[in-house]
Amino acid sequence: MSRLHVPMLAVVAFVMPAACASTAKQTSDLLDDATAVDGQNDVPDSVGDPGSAAEEASQPDADASTDGDTLLPFHLERDAEGEALTGVEIAQTTEALLALWHGTGYFQWILDTGHGMATGNEWGFPDYKLWWQDTTAVKVGDTVTFRHVSGGDNNLMRHARVLLYSLAGHMLTADPRLKEISLQYLRGIQAMYTAMVWANEDPPIDTIMARAIYNHSHPFLVSGGRKAAVDYEPSKVEELDRRHDVLHNPGNPTFGDIWVRSKRSNDDLPFLYRLVPVLMRVQKNDPDPEMAAEAAKALAYVRGFCRDIVDHQYDIRTKGPDGVPYEPFYGGAPDDFASYTSYDWMDPNAECNAKLATALIGYQEPLGNDCLDGYGGVYEEVAISGKYWGTPIIYYFHISALAEALAEGYNDAARALAAGLERRADAYMNDTVTRATVATWDGDAATFLITAASYGFPLTAREARLVSGELQRAAVHYSTFTLWDLWAESVPDGEYDYLPGDRVSSEVVDGQAAVFQPAEIAAVLEYCESPYKDPVSSPFVDCKALMDTQKW
Repeated sequence: MSRLHVPMLAVVAFVMPAACASTAKQTSDLLDDATAVDGQNDVPDSVGDPGSAAEEASQPDADASTDGDTLLPFHLERDAEGEALTGVEIAQTTEALLALWHGTGYFQWILDTGHGMATGNEWGFPDYKLWWQDTTAVKVGDTVTFRHVSGGDNNLMRHARVLLYSLAGHMLTADPRLKEISLQYLRGIQAMYTAMVWANEDPPIDTIMARAIYNHSHPFLVSGGRKAAVDYEPSKVEELDRRHDVLHNPGNPTFGDIWVRSKRSNDDLPFLYRLVPVLMRVQKNDPDPEMAAEAAKALAYVRGFCRDIVDHQYDIRTKGPDGVPYEPFYGGAPDDFASYTSYDWMDPNAECNAKLATALIGYQEPLGNDCLDGYGGVYEEVAISGKYWGTPIIYYFHISALAEALAEGYNDAARALAAGLERRADAYMNDTVTRATVATWDGDAATFLITAASYGFPLTAREARLVSGELQRAAVHYSTFTLWDLWAESVPDGEYDYLPGDRVSSEVVDGQAAVFQPAEIAAVLEYCESPYKDPVSSPFVDCKALMDTQKW
């Protein structure tokens, strides 16, 4: 996860797991295989012998008992703590969130500011949208141009969450705004793979994901026929670096002459991985056939990507300027930013959660990965120490492994991983030293707790109160942002950072703690839709009342 940067001489003790032959299906094959997109495909012989642990876990656990409306196959006992929110307090939090969504036009704002390749573009290319960063909005007259000024690294940290929440919300409400967000952002996931295919590939390798795509600059229209444009040209500059490459792909079969940021990190992958259980439910349960079909396509791409990682010893491949795939190495070993095994020498389970989630997505089996309670040992302590930005990455790989285990029916593993989340929750609730120096602490704690509660971790009353307070604080904070509508007459010509409070620094500024990131404003939709909530978890929002889309 590119956090430790341990001198690679120390890696002499590192032992790579048995390699899998590179004969896994390409995404195009998975798309043609009906069973491959519903989580029922068989593991091919090329995976090799994962060992006795995987043999014992080769089938999902038989015990899948449910409690009420939940599909959660277990219940965790936790000590009671704090005073439960009253019905009035829960209603106040719910109304504050509804007022925020309505007052800011949040879901329409996602559609108007997200961009990639417009529907009905002059080239006839597939349309898609991505959530971007490192982008400036330039307003001149009646037109807003989104000018790309830097790399857009780790866009999926935001994009995947916005997509997940929209998919979940659409399953609950069938809201047309959420459908459009979901379809466009699903196609954005697909574009991250198709853009990484070179014209000279025979056969095309579509299981390698870009970090960012710089497509054709073009004008387009947003809601109400208002004028917009995207200018990718400042980012179309060749860069060959240890961790960040920008490559010209002049003959891409899907988009033609484009540029890609090719060498991706694994830092944003826990957020992509967490999409998978939701994609599985949309593909299976959403009555809208267009939604189900697009979810199936995106799911096939992510499964193919994860198979590629497993088949290359948990290294994340990229492509060079000639389109030839390779595994990034540094100092004679896999570079840590693109590998899940760089620190196995330090602790056998150092990045087990990432490996387990990858195996479960790619092959629907653990493949010998036993992460116990999800704790990564000394690796985690070193990785997080002095580098808070590594905390959510580690924590969300833990939740991703839990989510995948639940989705594939590995209930014993899921229960152990859910129990291990108590260590994470306690850190957020009780580490006053770090909290005093990290502005995002309370907001990050709240979104972590919302997500954990979505996958079987029962919140205490104290934790639910923190979530409720942060939701209300975010509602107040974002209601004061003045650029929700860049096209409004009240916004003069100029250049703008159009993302409200999108945090880059984790330092406390003037003692003021930051709130939810803008990509997390609808995080409760994941919670409300999840079939894995524990019925005894302390509530913080009224999901039924929240689904009144007339108030959005």
